[in-house]
Amino acid sequence: MKIKYGLIIKVIFLICILFMVSIFYNQISNFFKTTALVTQLLPSVPVKPLKYFSDPPVWEKIEYTAGDSIVKADLILPATIHKNGNPAILLSLGVAVNEPTNDVRLINLAEALSRLGIIVLIPWTETQKTHYLSSEYEVDALVNGFKYLESLPETKSDSVGIMGYCTGASMGLIAAADKRIRNDVRYVVSFAGYHDLKNFSKSILSNTAYLDSTTREWQPDPFAVNLVKRQIINSALPEKESEIFSNIDFSKTTLSDLKSFELSPSSDSVINLLFETDYSNVSRGIEKFPQKTQKWLEYNSPSYHNIHLLAPVFIMHDRADNIVPFEESKRMYNQISMYVPTEITIFDLFSNEIQLHEDESVKNNRIDLLSNALKLFSQLNSIIRVIFSN
Repeated sequence: MKIKYGLIIKVIFLICILFMVSIFYNQISNFFKTTALVTQLLPSVPVKPLKYFSDPPVWEKIEYTAGDSIVKADLILPATIHKNGNPAILLSLGVAVNEPTNDVRLINLAEALSRLGIIVLIPWTETQKTHYLSSEYEVDALVNGFKYLESLPETKSDSVGIMGYCTGASMGLIAAADKRIRNDVRYVVSFAGYHDLKNFSKSILSNTAYLDSTTREWQPDPFAVNLVKRQIINSALPEKESEIFSNIDFSKTTLSDLKSFELSPSSDSVINLLFETDYSNVSRGIEKFPQKTQKWLEYNSPSYHNIHLLAPVFIMHDRADNIVPFEESKRMYNQISMYVPTEITIFDLFSNEIQLHEDESVKNNRIDLLSNALKLFSQLNSIIRVIFSN
């Protein structure tokens, strides 16, 4: 039998052409998806092409179980569901948010993702209601939310990721490292999360942000101060004593105000530390916390769990963030990049545009806006490529 080399060469050439066209098409498709997402997320961009080239998603109120608890959530389904299913994202929210359907920023993000063809699940957990971190319950809610997403007939089960912001990003990382789902998590996106709760607490109490041997003065938002101080009290003091301080606004309270309460010597030393501002003294004081508190700080920190991550991680943070210092994300990157593919983008005075932590005093000039928009595009394009890869 005579081999037709000419025909074989033509077939190989055609396959190569189709392969190149496929790559080119995917790149162009991802480019337009990223462009549409960026324009949708930036308030200063007047044109929102997604509204004109996609149909509105469908919002549903759902419930799922997490241990003995029932978790309420918002499920946002794209108008078009593909035959093989759509990619999906579990949004892990921080404690500084309203209920999802009352938060314009979250609605904007969820609808933008869904208009791109991504299924979105937003759990409404106890952490958001109580403003108390508890990875034991929060992670269980996220893990079971992830499983719920995977089980949906509309979901492409091997294309489910986790995206979180602020403390929700940190809880999302801990959930992604959980043995129940870590083999199934496609990617993790962290917006402005903390890396280590002990180091984060040091920064909050001392008004100091640091990375390695470099320190800078940092003024945390009163919300963050109250959050961290209440967490410390809740974990370090006996329950009867911690209840005394559960609703105190520390921005309006002095140490002498709290000295009127009769506390045990160990509790008294914790209260004293909450009003200490010297970085060295704060560091030493935190290291002297009871073993129970040390364990709590450790277990609620991604730094303790990141070694178990299997999915690629995308980290974003803003230098102007006054809830969590951006140095936390730098430390996060330094550790996680040892285990899995990791990308990091640090924005400059971009908080009010991305709308993670609003600060009306922070405004960008046009050059800064363009520069940071390009940074955002580059990072989101990397994420989009992973989400829509076959």
